[in-house]
Amino acid sequence: MNFMVVLIYMDSALLQPLDPILYPYYYHLRRTLYGHMRDFALTSKERSLYTDLAQQYRDSMMSIHPQGSFLHELVYADYLYEEHKYDSALQVLDNYARLNGISEENYEAVFAFSGGQIENIARKQIVNSILFPEEGRDLDKIRQACDSEYLNKKQTRPIGFC
Repeated sequence: MNFMVVLIYMDSALLQPLDPILYPYYYHLRRTLYGHMRDFALTSKERSLYTDLAQQYRDSMMSIHPQGSFLHELVYADYLYEEHKYDSALQVLDNYARLNGISEENYEAVFAFSGGQIENIARKQIVNSILFPEEGRDLDKIRQACDSEYLNKKQTRPIGFC
């Protein structure tokens, strides 16, 4: 399925107004989709258009998460990273870790994720905030999501039929 088909499908699903609780998920999907479209654009004009759209949805994501929250800081660090402000992006994550009691021994493990893993963690938090809004954004649940995405964590899973 190509990206334009996904956009058409998403737009057709939005014939009714979107419930505000779904905004984070919607913005994340759109931002990711336009980011992929930018990566595969054939012309510089298309690339510029999709970059702008991806940035607008990223800005929307930042506007709905409270400043200082994990998701806000993560999206803001992503913004800085895309602007090639790598040191600033790391400083945002470092400040978040220090302010939220992430210890030095856990520090490297918390932020040693690939872009895909970070997207998975953010997606899990968005879905959890939709399904369980009364629980709020709990740092322990975020840590659990990080633990489940950590590549170096040794897991033994049977392969095949058992």
